[in-house]
Order: sequence, then structure tokens, then C-alpha cells
Amino acid sequence: MFTLAYEENIECEYALDSNFTCLCKVVKAAVDIDCSYLDLLAVPSGIPNNTVILELNNNNIQSINISSFIDLLELKSLNVLQNKLMHIVNGMFSDISSLQVLNLDYNHITAIEEFAFSGLNNLTELYLSGNGLTFIANTSFFDLHSLQKLDLSYNKLSALPQGLLDTLESLVELNLQNNLLSSIPEYALTHLQNIQTLDLSFNKITSIQQRLFEDQQRLEILNLGTNSIAEIKDFSFSNLTSLNSLDIRVNKITHITQYMFYGLENLRQLEMRFNRISDIHAEGFFSLSNLQRIMLYQNKIATLKDFTFSKMTELNSLDIGRNMITGIKRNWFVGLKKLDSLSLYSNNISSIESHAFDYLVLLSSLDFGENPIECKQCKFQEFVEWSKTKPHIFLRGWCVDVKSAIADVKISSFGKCTVHKQPEVPMYAYYIIGGGIIVIIAVVVVIVWHRRKKSLAN
Repeated sequence: MFTLAYEENIECEYALDSNFTCLCKVVKAAVDIDCSYLDLLAVPSGIPNNTVILELNNNNIQSINISSFIDLLELKSLNVLQNKLMHIVNGMFSDISSLQVLNLDYNHITAIEEFAFSGLNNLTELYLSGNGLTFIANTSFFDLHSLQKLDLSYNKLSALPQGLLDTLESLVELNLQNNLLSSIPEYALTHLQNIQTLDLSFNKITSIQQRLFEDQQRLEILNLGTNSIAEIKDFSFSNLTSLNSLDIRVNKITHITQYMFYGLENLRQLEMRFNRISDIHAEGFFSLSNLQRIMLYQNKIATLKDFTFSKMTELNSLDIGRNMITGIKRNWFVGLKKLDSLSLYSNNISSIESHAFDYLVLLSSLDFGENPIECKQCKFQEFVEWSKTKPHIFLRGWCVDVKSAIADVKISSFGKCTVHKQPEVPMYAYYIIGGGIIVIIAVVVVIVWHRRKKSLAN
């Protein structure tokens, strides 16, 4: 039994060393009991009945008896993190229906049996990260109707059993990152209509089906980064009207289709670094009218279509560094009236069309680093002159021909560019061409008239 010691500590049993008596700390007038870091082999007996918070983390507990918490009717938070639990069996926590937070992170749990969390009707947070889980029975979470946060990250789950998440209608946050999932069945998320944060990163997912996120209108943060996604079906995100952050970095996406991002009018951040994108449909980003930041760094983009970003009137940061761009076209950045930062770092840019940056009236940072800029070439001189009229812009870049930063180049040191004009066509040539066209039209009219006259005669 527990006995008070100096009204600060409680003696307990089940220490790793049988000759050692552990001391659980009493915190906050005996409602918070801290038995962490005591090398316990089991849950101590005689824990005060009025305990609200029980810390058992960082011990050597290998199993929990069904009766371990039988008298703890007021317990709301139980922390068993970093122990050696191997199994979660049916009814293990059924005596503590008042429990709201259960932390089982970083144990040795490989399987969770049917109805393992039965009776925990008031549980709002469940942490099972870092266990090596390979199997979860489809009824394991059956009674968790109040659960709002579920962390299954850093396990070895290769599939989600049918119906596993069906009773979690209150779930707000689901973390499945760092597992072995190769696909997410369309039915898996159907009942998660209140979900706001979903992390599926660091798995092996290969594609996103059109109806996977059909019922997640409240989803705000979606992380699909570091998978093997090569295809995202058109309209896959069309019902995610509340989404404000989408992360699909480090995948195998090769192109952006017209309707890939359809419906994402409220998206604020789009992360697509380290893919294989080489083609972006001219209207591929047209739905992203409220986007503020887009990352396209380290792809295979060689060119963009005119007006690609024209609907992104709220965009303030655009990164298309480390691609294969060779020239900047005049109409690429039309509409980006709020753009503050533009990175074109480490491409192969050798030309910039006139007035290409005139639309970027709020630009304060422009990164041209690691590009073969030859400032004395006529095709760059206009850009250099433009940069001198924008002293407020932090310009990063290097002139390879004069061995100087673009910002330090003096226009006065350049010679005048020779503008090569097309030879002028003499005025009489236009008369000849015009006269010839008139003759041809007249001949055609006469032929048609004669054929019609002959037809009427017959």
C-alpha cells in the first residue's frame, strides 16, 4: 500500500531491484502522482483513489493487469510512455471510463486485439506512436466515440483494416506518418467528417483516388509528403473546401493537370518540392486564388505557359529554384501583384524577355543565384537596368562575364546594344500584293458565277 512520506512522496512496490523502494512524487495535492523513471516492473498497487493524473512513463512495465486501475474512478490522464508493454488486450482499461488522455508511445506493442479500448467512452487523445505495430483489429477503437486525436505514427502498418476508423466520428487529428501504407482505400476515411489534420507522410502510397477525401470538408492540413505518389486523380481534392495547407513534396509526380487542384479556393500553402514535374497545365493553378506560398523547388520544369500564375492574386512567395528553366517569358508572372519573394535559383537561365518583372510591384527579394547571367549581353542589359530602378529589391545573382554581383554592375561600363531590325518592305510591294489578292478574288467570283449560270440553264 502507498503511505505518505513527508507529504511529498509515496512509497511504492514493484521496483526493478527488490531491495529498492521507489518514491512516487505527489504533485498538486495528491491528484497528480508521478511514478516515472523508477524502473518499475508493474503498475504499483494502492494508488490514491482521487488521482487525476498518473505518470508511469520511462519504467520497465511489461504488462498491465485488467484490475490495475479498478479504483481510479477520477483518473483523466495516464502516461505509460517508454515502457516495455507488448500487448493491448480486451478490457485492459475498461475500469477507467473517466480517462481522457492515454499515452502508450514507444513501447513494444506489435498488435492490438479486438475491443482493446472498450469502456473508454470519454477518451479524447490516444498516443500509440513508435511501437512497431503491424496489426490492429478492426474493432479496436469501437468505443472511442469521443476521440479527437489519434497518433499511430512510426509503426509498421501496411494496411488499414476495413471499418477501423468508422466509429471515430469526433476525430480531429490523425497521424499515420512513417508507416508502410501503400494505399488508402476509398472507404477508409468516410466517417471522419470532422477531421482537420491528417498526416500520411513517409509511407509508400502510390496514387490518390478521386473519392478518397470526399467527406472531409473540414480538413485544414493534409500531409502526403515523402511517398511514391505518381498520380493524383482529377478532382481528388474538390471537396476539401477548408484546406489551407497541402504537402506533396518528395513524390513522383510528373505533371500538373487542369483539375488536379480543383476546389482548393482556400488553400494558403502548397508544397511540391522534390518531385519530377515537367509540365504544368496552363489552368492547373487557376483554382488557387487565395494561395500565399508555393514551392516548386527541385523539379524538371523547363518552361511555363503564359499566365500560369495569373489567378494567384494573393501569392507572396514563389520558389521555382533548381529546375531546368532556360529563359524567362514576359507573361509568366502576370497577376502576381502581391508577390514578395521570387526564387529562380540554380536554373539555366540565359535570356529574360522585356518587362518580365513589371507586374511584380511588391517584390522585395529576387534570387537569380547559380544562373549563367551575362550582364553585358543585350538580352540581359534591360534586366540589369530595371534592377537599378528597384533599389528596394534584394537581388541575388552573379554576372559570369564581368565577375560581379548583378547588384554591383555599373550600367555606364556597358556599350550600347545594337538593335537588329528586320529589313523594311517598300511601300510599292504592299500595292503589288494587295492588287494580286484583288485579282484572285475577282477570278474566283467569275468562275463561281459561270458555274451557277450553267447549272440554272440545265
